[in-house]
Amino acid sequence: MNWAFKWLSSVSLGLILLSVCNISFANVLQPIIDDEQLTLSVQVKNESVVPKQQVLVEVEMSSTQPFEDAMVMPYLDLKNAVVKNDDQQVTRSARMLDGEKWYTQTTKLYIYPLTAGTFVIPSFDVAVALNNESGSPLKGSVSSKETTFSVQKPSSMETTNELVTGTNADFTLTTDKPISDAFEVGEAVVLTYQLTVKNSHMMLLPDVKVPDISGVEVYEKPVAKENIFDRLSKRNTAALTQAVTVVFQESGKLIIPSQSIKWWDTEAKQLKTLTTEPIEFQVGASGALIEDHDLVADITKFGSQYGVYFLGLFCFAGLSIDIVLKRRARPNSEEKTPAKIDVNTEIKQYKSAIEGQRFSEAVDHLYLIAGNRTFSDKLDSESALIWKQLLSYSFAKDKHKQPLTPQQAQILLSAVTNTESTSKPEGFDWRLNP
Repeated sequence: MNWAFKWLSSVSLGLILLSVCNISFANVLQPIIDDEQLTLSVQVKNESVVPKQQVLVEVEMSSTQPFEDAMVMPYLDLKNAVVKNDDQQVTRSARMLDGEKWYTQTTKLYIYPLTAGTFVIPSFDVAVALNNESGSPLKGSVSSKETTFSVQKPSSMETTNELVTGTNADFTLTTDKPISDAFEVGEAVVLTYQLTVKNSHMMLLPDVKVPDISGVEVYEKPVAKENIFDRLSKRNTAALTQAVTVVFQESGKLIIPSQSIKWWDTEAKQLKTLTTEPIEFQVGASGALIEDHDLVADITKFGSQYGVYFLGLFCFAGLSIDIVLKRRARPNSEEKTPAKIDVNTEIKQYKSAIEGQRFSEAVDHLYLIAGNRTFSDKLDSESALIWKQLLSYSFAKDKHKQPLTPQQAQILLSAVTNTESTSKPEGFDWRLNP
């Protein structure tokens, strides 16, 4: 009992001392706060705020005594809003007010409300350490007051939720190859959609919806979103990049349609539309057909001017060839037939490429096995899925890809070499994607 009494007394004494220390520590700065010589203010700088607009909040701590350390803002969580602390260092300054010198520390908060309504910035505490000439620094905390701001949704924004808000915005579509190039079936082009919005946050950017395009295989890469801070203008730009690989499956004219995104201009206070330009590709021999008329006309014109010279040159070349052929000991009069593709050899090379996980080489051999023609009509659901997987691996840059099994390769090969379904010869079709 004596031991238990001593232990209980020790614990009680420790708790009392700890409470006294906490009370003493908490009340160190209270007289300075009561005399209004240490303040913490929160001020909203925006007016007429709409959903997803950046709300700039300035937090300033002032004291008649110098600060020991820079203030550290706590994390604030607001419902239906994205809150971001300033990435820049706390700004320190000093000024004279009514003949008395004040020391200030200033930082910023960026709040992006997602909906209309009234938002409350709750009261929060900031740790403070003041310089004390007579001894150790005076440490404690100072509290802010609740601050409210309102968000209004204009009538023009009622019809859509998929929009961006900022002082400036841009939406573009580019390609990794010139669109004036002549493309063939099986070739690929990378389309890159890019959206940038000033004074916004990447979490507020909507995903780009890639349109359905007939006559191509589409492979989307993961969306990349980032915040880009400009130290000169001290503004944040939210950026989105969506890359899409398009593989041509049919010949003809192919059009990538335009895409649109709504944008609320916070400076003009208007709802605008960002639209990409449509892109047109010519796939197959259609480009050569278009230029055929002009080419024939040029040859005819050239021949009419220099016809006599061509005739003499043709006769001289004919006589020379005849003399050379007669002097040969063993003239070869047999016609050479064009070389044919050895399908069995291509099949072996295709299987070897699959075993070595050389997917781009396997795709080339598969097209040669099919006679340089598309074979989508021969594929069932299982083989079509394997074909898409093989194409995806051939254009992907990621080295950590799942291997394609020999069984899957054989299923795809059997579907391609199947002679039961007859494919129509390829030709130019102006009705493709009009």
